[in-house]
Amino acid sequence: GLGSQATYTYTVDRNGGLVDVMGPHPIAPIVQNVTPQSAAIKAGLAPDDVITKINGTDVYRFSDLQAAVGANPEEPQRYTVWRDGSIFETDLTPRRVDEPQAEGGFKTQYRIGVSGGAFFEPSAVPLPFGTAVTAAVERTWFVITSSVSGMYYMIAGKISSCNLSGPITIAQTSGQMASQGTVSFLMLVAVLSTAIGFINLLPIPVLDGGHLVFHAIEAVTGRPPSEKIVRVMMTMGLSLVLFLMVFSLFNDVLCP
Repeated sequence: GLGSQATYTYTVDRNGGLVDVMGPHPIAPIVQNVTPQSAAIKAGLAPDDVITKINGTDVYRFSDLQAAVGANPEEPQRYTVWRDGSIFETDLTPRRVDEPQAEGGFKTQYRIGVSGGAFFEPSAVPLPFGTAVTAAVERTWFVITSSVSGMYYMIAGKISSCNLSGPITIAQTSGQMASQGTVSFLMLVAVLSTAIGFINLLPIPVLDGGHLVFHAIEAVTGRPPSEKIVRVMMTMGLSLVLFLMVFSLFNDVLCP
């Protein structure tokens, strides 16, 4: 691969002729997106920022940024940032993040909360309808399975319970995503809608999933459950939902 240096020579086709031009590394340390509730958000980083130095050391590739974070994952770092022709410095400390994996489970990483990409805009073509539908179904399934896995891992104590957020964090996250553009905000809305829709279908009384269980029992036995049993189950379900609401609110206030 390409080494870490300030500039590279690119041969490009311009108006039918080949021209050599100078440019940065293809995957430069340019911020494309900022993760909500991350160290980068807290430090004031924004899309299109260019990170030029970390602790005084020049960085030329996005992988240089990743290496610096990995080398000192829990130590404060000073970032020198170029934005719209001016330079400023900001301090941040990478945060521990439990990331869902495609093969299942979670992996703990330390992240500052930015994603990068090519310094130029790659050409793109619309996905065929069938491919787009398949990709949407796969993404929806990933959100659902990650939610189930996350609940299990939190109950088992394998990941932090701070991964469960409440309305305060959701509101803050929505504002941060909206500030990054319509597409980012719509992606958040889609993920939230999928997760909330799935939770609503869990077999917990007072939720729609609980009502579906009562209807299923009636379909099998030929008669509805007794009123006493329904009242007891509804009380238990409401207690569980209220507990989760209170717990998530405490997380919003107490979790870092």
